[in-house]
Formats: sequence, structure tokens, C-alpha cells
Amino acid sequence: MRSNYSENVYEYNAYLKDNIPSKDSPRFTNIDMILQTATPLIYNNLQAPAETFETGKLTYGNANPSSKDFNSLADFMAGDGFVEIKLPWQLLNFSDPSLMTIHDDYYEHYGIEYIEVSEIWAGLSSNGSEPRRAELKPFKLKKWENTVTYHERLKSSYYALQKYWRNQDEDRDISLCLSRCMSGDDRI
Repeated sequence: MRSNYSENVYEYNAYLKDNIPSKDSPRFTNIDMILQTATPLIYNNLQAPAETFETGKLTYGNANPSSKDFNSLADFMAGDGFVEIKLPWQLLNFSDPSLMTIHDDYYEHYGIEYIEVSEIWAGLSSNGSEPRRAELKPFKLKKWENTVTYHERLKSSYYALQKYWRNQDEDRDISLCLSRCMSGDDRI
């Protein structure tokens, strides 16, 4: 995420006068999200911010559920002549991807304004010996409005829990079942 589009959950405003990045800055910054259940720690006049995680940190792996090395958390994979990447729309500043609307330029509009787009520019670069800007190319976008097609897929843990509850004795410990489900152990 370009630093001039960052949204920050820490105790300071990223757009205060002293923090405004250059409009054409090539610098990318992390976007951290506060954990839903986290609250700031305040104890004996000591304060610690709520726990956060980096939303844009991509996980390498195979997102194909039929594969033996399937990783449901995988965001990208690269191989011989290809790169596959999954990004949440919000990381690209889309406010409504079905209508292809994004947050407009924060430098020109204080607050949040929306603008419709018909293409997105993207490029790849590596961390070679010389840092360089990625060459960008346009990709056409098409809004889908309410005409989305999809298919549902139950995760393997669904079947593990179904098997457990079907064969449940009162003496069995649900936490043992859940820990085995989470580790991929099918001995339920």
C-alpha cells in the first residue's frame, strides 16, 4: 500500500501535518489492523496499544484445496512462468468492488470520497541487487453488481466436527477434538 493511502490504527493520525507523505511517494507502508477482541492495556499508569496484525503481509503457499500441500491461508504462489496472487479488495482501497468504486485521492478530498474506475495498474518487481520501480501495466475491470456467481466449499474441519458430534460420548473432551481438527489430525 502506498504510504499516502495508509490507514493507521495506532495512537497517531498518519495525516497530521508532520506525517503527510509525498503525493508521489514510491514508499509502501504496512497496514496494521487491530484485533477484534483486543483492547488497549492500561494497568498502574502503564499503557500498551492493542494488539495488531499486518493485513498486507502475504503468505506463500498453495491455495488449491485439492492439493496435498494446500494452505487455506495462502495469498500467493509463484512457479515456472507464473505468479498467482489473491488480495482482499480493501487492500487496494476499493470501497465497493461490485461497482468498481475506490477511495478517491486523499490529497484532493479531505475525508473519504468515492470514484468509479475501469482499470487498475499493477506490476511486479523483485528484491534484486538494485531497488527499482516496478513497471506498471493496466488491467481492465468489470463491475458485477448483483450478478455474482459462486460456489460453496466446506472446509475439512466441518467433516471432522460432524464426525465427532455424530459419535460423541459425554466423556469426550471437545477441546481435544478441536485441537486435533486444527492440527489436521483425523483421529476423532
